Amino acid sequence: MRRSIQAQILLPFSATIVVAVFVIASTSAWLAVGQAEERTLGQLRGVTETLSRLTVPFNDSVLNQMRGLSGAEFVAIDQGGRISAGTLPKEATAGLTSELTSLKARPPQAERSLSRLPVIAIQNTPFLADRISVRGPENVDALIVLYPEADWRAARQSALWPPLIVGGFTMVAVIGISTLLARSIGRRVQTVQQLLAEIAAGKAPDSNAPTSPRDELDDLVVSASQLAKELDRLRQTVQQTERVRLLGQLAGGLAHQLRNAVTGARLAVQLHQKRCPVLTSETDPKNESDESLAVALRQLALTEDQIQRLLSLSRQESPDSVAGSLPDLITEIEQLVRPHADHARVELSVNSNAKPDGTVADAERFRAAIMNLLLNAIEAAGCEGNVSFEICSTKTGHTVTVSDDGPGPPTDVAAALFEPFVTSKPEGVGLGLALARQVAQDLGGDLTWSRQQERTVFEFLLPDSGSER
Repeated sequence: MRRSIQAQILLPFSATIVVAVFVIASTSAWLAVGQAEERTLGQLRGVTETLSRLTVPFNDSVLNQMRGLSGAEFVAIDQGGRISAGTLPKEATAGLTSELTSLKARPPQAERSLSRLPVIAIQNTPFLADRISVRGPENVDALIVLYPEADWRAARQSALWPPLIVGGFTMVAVIGISTLLARSIGRRVQTVQQLLAEIAAGKAPDSNAPTSPRDELDDLVVSASQLAKELDRLRQTVQQTERVRLLGQLAGGLAHQLRNAVTGARLAVQLHQKRCPVLTSETDPKNESDESLAVALRQLALTEDQIQRLLSLSRQESPDSVAGSLPDLITEIEQLVRPHADHARVELSVNSNAKPDGTVADAERFRAAIMNLLLNAIEAAGCEGNVSFEICSTKTGHTVTVSDDGPGPPTDVAAALFEPFVTSKPEGVGLGLALARQVAQDLGGDLTWSRQQERTVFEFLLPDSGSER
């Protein structure tokens, strides 16, 4: 049967303390009653010892004086067994002569107990009776000492109740404190339980650990919170690794299918370029045909290179990185992308103040990432749209900004725009931006996006390869 920690702590602890307090209170009450009885017996013993040595006549006057000193009633019995004097009215003791005279006398030093003394009812009032022998006048043989049983009960209760009351309050306080402590411990244990439950359910931890632990339980809460955060981080890493693995599998499958087709297309264009001479200057004064074929061949070569990289990714190989000149890369990217902009009737504006000696650590991956951003921007801008391509160099690095005046990404994918396989295009795969950001981070920079003045702005930040080293 399952029992909570609170019950396991509260019940045994409270039961132990309650039993201990009950035993202590009962013992104290029993001792207090014994002390009260001892005091009363001491008073009576003193009276009886004094009376047993007195030689004064025991008349009503003397007995009344003794009554005032001791609080007990006295009855004198003569040698004939009759009541000769007393502190009680004669009519009260008229019918009790035989009962009083039948009491047996005991020596004053004999051990007595009030509970063992006989009880005699006089006018419906019970008295504890004791007989003592005296040395009084010849006509007085014994004295009957009558102690009111009500006074004895009052003395016993006054001694009994204080320890019991103190013990009762102590038990209530112990139970209350135990309950509060058990609830406090139970709440903190429950916090740990919730953290572990969130870990088991695969949820991100949502618990504030104490900044300054007070005891071992707080240390346990802090450790559980740190464990939850670390497991959440590892879970994200595993998910990212799984995405990369899936991406590698996908890349391998696509690359094998596309490599032959792209190689064949490049060879066909080269064969056409050899078989068909360039148009004369009269019919093609700007040499546009030759330039178009060169751009097509360069695009096919870049496509082959990207396919080869996908194959390397599927085999978990790391292709060698080749540094390149930033100004040359910008010029080449513009030449490769402008035909797409012209075909889509999109205005492409390029503004570059890149440092002449600026370099990029991995030219091929940088070129592919920036081209992906520009092609996305051209598609987002649409017909008669505008795309801006700006490069700004500083002492420590470069900022490549690609912006368009399109409507921007939908709200349902905006928050996860750089996640793999997240796309708003019906025919899209959702890998371009994820790969572009990975390139920026691998080069020591980052890729961010925002909406500024009705434009979608992507900023590719990277250090100069010389600064990175």
